[in-house]
Amino acid sequence: MFLVGGFSESKYFQSRVKQKFESQIKIAVPPRPVIAVVNGACEYGLNMKSISTRVLKWTYGVEIAPKWQASDPPERKMSNGRIKKFSLMVKKGTEVNATDEYSQSFSPPEPDATSLIFTIRYTSKDDATYCDEPEMNLLGSFNIELPDAHLGMNRPVLLTLCFGSRKSR
Repeated sequence: MFLVGGFSESKYFQSRVKQKFESQIKIAVPPRPVIAVVNGACEYGLNMKSISTRVLKWTYGVEIAPKWQASDPPERKMSNGRIKKFSLMVKKGTEVNATDEYSQSFSPPEPDATSLIFTIRYTSKDDATYCDEPEMNLLGSFNIELPDAHLGMNRPVLLTLCFGSRKSR
């Protein structure tokens, strides 16, 4: 076991870890444990291939606004007859490779729409239904222009989330 980071400089912490685990495994403490974290961050920044997978800490998705249905909560109905919901794209706990992509196709909300706003959200929950639930966070948003309104609803937009380096195409 390697003890790294600021708290690993504590002699008390080191002795407690050694007391608990030294009979089972070897304990290593570098001379300056906090520097090990910086070295790792620098190595990753210089060579992102040094980490091939990671386990997601958050559940990621996008805010959507489908038409309100009778089965939806009445208090969530917006004045335009729609409801804001969370469309899950990838769950927390998923092990992802640096080149994995998680995609979902979206269509314009109306046939004559000229743009589509994507609002990316994340939560500590495994799943969520609504964008205003507790623990729901905003990651960011952006706007996509939708030319060719004469195509109506037949203008799909593919949204892709990546959690590392992007594959070359």
